[in-house]
Amino acid sequence: FAELTQSSKGVVVYLSEVRFLSSMAISMLVKGAKAVQAMGGRLALHVGENEVIIRTLEATGINELIPTFEDAQHAEKAVLK
Repeated sequence: FAELTQSSKGVVVYLSEVRFLSSMAISMLVKGAKAVQAMGGRLALHVGENEVIIRTLEATGINELIPTFEDAQHAEKAVLK
């Protein structure tokens, strides 16, 4: 993940099937988003309708830092802008 976010300007992380985000995973998402942004790119999260992940991102405020999308195509388009 670190290598990808340090070498790509558009990254979508697919979390729609993830059951739990640990604090380490959240930290990696933030670091990855910062790395992509430092290169002028974007990182987006595809959360689908995964209420557990949506609530976790909202509770931690990550959804304010990294755009989240229910639809994968919208997430992919967002990083290509």
